[in-house]
Amino acid sequence: MIQLDVPGIIGLLALAQAILLCAYVALINYKNITGWLLVIFLITVVIGLGHDILLQTRIAIWLPQILGFGPFASYLVGPLILLLVLKLVFPEKALNRWHGLHFIPFVMQLIDRWPIISQTSETKLAILQSHFNADTSPVSHFNFDWPTLSNLILFYGHRLAYLGIAIGLLYSNRKQFQHAVAARTRFSRMLFILLIGYISAWSILRVGLFIPDIASWLFENQPALHSIALSGLTIGLALFLFSHPLNQVFSAKSTQKYQQSALDSDSQASIWQEIEQHILSKQLYSQPDLKQSQLATQLGISSQLLSQVINSSSGYHFNDYMNSLRIDRIKKLLENDGKSDIQEMALECGFSSKATFYRVFKKWVGCTPTEFRKRLENN
Repeated sequence: MIQLDVPGIIGLLALAQAILLCAYVALINYKNITGWLLVIFLITVVIGLGHDILLQTRIAIWLPQILGFGPFASYLVGPLILLLVLKLVFPEKALNRWHGLHFIPFVMQLIDRWPIISQTSETKLAILQSHFNADTSPVSHFNFDWPTLSNLILFYGHRLAYLGIAIGLLYSNRKQFQHAVAARTRFSRMLFILLIGYISAWSILRVGLFIPDIASWLFENQPALHSIALSGLTIGLALFLFSHPLNQVFSAKSTQKYQQSALDSDSQASIWQEIEQHILSKQLYSQPDLKQSQLATQLGISSQLLSQVINSSSGYHFNDYMNSLRIDRIKKLLENDGKSDIQEMALECGFSSKATFYRVFKKWVGCTPTEFRKRLENN
């Protein structure tokens, strides 16, 4: 009999979402190795945690083939995360055959578990029915002894070591992301937080399994905790990836091209020309709500690099620079048209309100728009 409770339902929905997310990333970003690393990682999560959720809800009775795939992700998660981080930090460097050595432990595990994985559906179904019908008393807690500790280290140590190296790479190279594509910078930060959260939560839960007063509750609610973890992971990734262009999240642009705080004059001039041309050709100054981060995303550069080039080349901060373009535009309109309504011109040039327009105009020109028009008429 299928047993569906709230954690089980949440877990099943999260599994479906993870599968859709895999398909989305694969279809939209099918030519990018970084995107494929994320897809394969999500597949391992779906297989590993999905195995536990299907057992929890007893849907496994209808899918006995899944039995034996529970530890599938144990030796895959670490290498996949490390390679994903390497491509985020050094996107211009290609992966080579030597990176395949990271997956030797997984192949060895697969060979070791093959007798279980390759069992017939009838054999697995009999094992599942016996498991579901058995009346076994739950484990109270882990014994604090070397055999138990060594088993935990053997099973989880490989993964934790890789995740630790990945966290170290993200942290030690964090300054490189100051000039990286904005979407990839945010994704790297989110990944860093997820890895820290995973290791912290894992450590707390494993310590709790050795404490009698806590361990019973943890053993009893372990499937629910897995469902919550999977839901949080897939929902977080989905919200991020659906709201950011994938070609920018997995951009192959180098994080080191503009790593130095002081750009050389040629690079700065080239970027400044691109910024000005993009803004003027699309008349982006007419958008009152345009943000620096949005413009940086459109240009495929970091918000910090955009700010640095604007400050150095124009002498203004972003908002002042945009206002200078708006004022230049409205001055030209006033020079060429002496009858149109000034407030309509202001809205057309990107000012959000009459008060803001009059304040900014007087600050930049030294007089009100009406006074400026009268000066033009008198000349």
